[in-house]
Amino acid sequence: MISGMKKVLSTLLLSFILLVCQATPAPDFTITTTDGVQRQLYNNYINQGKVLVFEVFFTSCPPCNTHAPYWQSLYQNMLAAHPGQVEFLILSTLTSDVNTVVATYRTNKGLTMPGAGSNGGSQTALQPYTSGQFGPFQGTPTFVVIAPGTGEVHFDIRGNSPQNTMDLLAQKIADLLPAAPLPLCNITSPYGSGVPDVNVQVTAPGYNQSTTTDNNGNYSLEGLPSLPATYTITPNKDAGILEGMSTFDLVRILKHILDIEPFTEPWQLIAADLNCSGEVTTFDIATGRKFILGIYATSPDCPGTWYFEATPPGQTSGGACLDFLGLRRGDVTGTYLQGAADDRGMRLWAENRRVKRGETLRLRVHNQEAITIMGLQLGLGFDAGRLRITDVCSDQLTGFCDENINLNLEGYLPVSWITERPVEVADGSVMMTIALEVLEDGLLSDMLYTERPLASEAYTEDGRAIELGLDWRQATAPTEEADENIIISPNPNRGTFTLGYESRVAERLTIELVSSQGRVVLSEVHAVQSGANRLQLEAPAGEEGVYFIRINRQTVGRVVIR
Repeated sequence: MISGMKKVLSTLLLSFILLVCQATPAPDFTITTTDGVQRQLYNNYINQGKVLVFEVFFTSCPPCNTHAPYWQSLYQNMLAAHPGQVEFLILSTLTSDVNTVVATYRTNKGLTMPGAGSNGGSQTALQPYTSGQFGPFQGTPTFVVIAPGTGEVHFDIRGNSPQNTMDLLAQKIADLLPAAPLPLCNITSPYGSGVPDVNVQVTAPGYNQSTTTDNNGNYSLEGLPSLPATYTITPNKDAGILEGMSTFDLVRILKHILDIEPFTEPWQLIAADLNCSGEVTTFDIATGRKFILGIYATSPDCPGTWYFEATPPGQTSGGACLDFLGLRRGDVTGTYLQGAADDRGMRLWAENRRVKRGETLRLRVHNQEAITIMGLQLGLGFDAGRLRITDVCSDQLTGFCDENINLNLEGYLPVSWITERPVEVADGSVMMTIALEVLEDGLLSDMLYTERPLASEAYTEDGRAIELGLDWRQATAPTEEADENIIISPNPNRGTFTLGYESRVAERLTIELVSSQGRVVLSEVHAVQSGANRLQLEAPAGEEGVYFIRINRQTVGRVVIR
């Protein structure tokens, strides 16, 4: 019984001694490192709120050589993960390892943390740890962590491999440092407004997590699983191709290229580079038009619809994030970025009437007021089961051609047109003519209408965007214009074709063939009779391309000559 009591008391005494040892703070020391700088444990580390980690080693120690690259990697990661909060040292146990020898060892092993040899005070500093004061000394290398503020010693942190030892040291350092709230970063437009719903990807080898900006463009890495020491941050936002981009932007890009109104902001040059070539050219206008007309659904040359640039660039570590500038590609006018409102008020009109299945007609869309424009876009929706659009042409809009429309979409026809020189459109003139085939009886206004996603807008010479609306006017008495029925055959052709023309009265007509650049290549006067007429036309030799046919200065159709 007495023997058992002695064992219990001995165990309790040993436990008490161990607790006392563990609670004993590290003795202060002063060393002079290989770079000639004097450092004190408490003044330079502990009292500064820093974790000190040191390696007990000697320069010819084989295991120390094995640990060296892992030790250096840990040092770099901890400096990045805990900037200003952690310091490393190497301290030699051998008298022969003077500072010059330790300096050579550091160079040979690629170690960048400070170190001290025997003439720098390393042996005196290590005496409490090699003597067993903080536990059995098992030889080199031995790693010691001293807590900030208290000087509490965490002795001989050792794993079953060099990498495992470094992982345990990294965990101990993280345990000793107070968890500071992770910083908040922002992704903003050039106007200072936050860019919401940006996916922020955080990646490193074997690590891939993401977060999202809020309505104000803010984000943080708080809450992401166990961030690595260093990582890469990549924002991404893949908005709809037309969000923020319109033909208005193409007008501004054209003005910049022609040096009429050069861009004043560097970010506009980036936003205007729609094919990511590194410069702004007419190819960007062509690319933008294909987006607007629905020919391109995604960019064939750029990684996404948004561009992000870190401001300023920096390191990403320790929970730190980066601020970014966010640009919507194609939006050089800032419609998406600043929510710019368009001016309102311009109306187009066409005559409404009932149509019959099998009927073909040319619907003239008139302008309701005089205006000078440099571009327009129009989204025409139609009931594809009741109506087919076969062509859109314009005598008013200089250079209007096949590139300005897309006839290949089901139930939707986008129009996008710009010009180098402003075009004056008179009040009541025909802005464009739409060729239609009727598939079912009905009222035109029930079959054809303006429709998004393409906003219907005209762009004035002075830089305003004006909404276009389509009104329907009820047809009154039949007119000569309304009764015209035009058939071009064959189309395409090799320069010779027949123009079928039906008129209510006998009259003389001036018929012109006009290139898409406005050049009149043929002008003839023909006498027609009341009823159906077939007129033979022949283009001059060498002409090929898309031409407009005008009768008495009104465009009535297009012909393709090959």
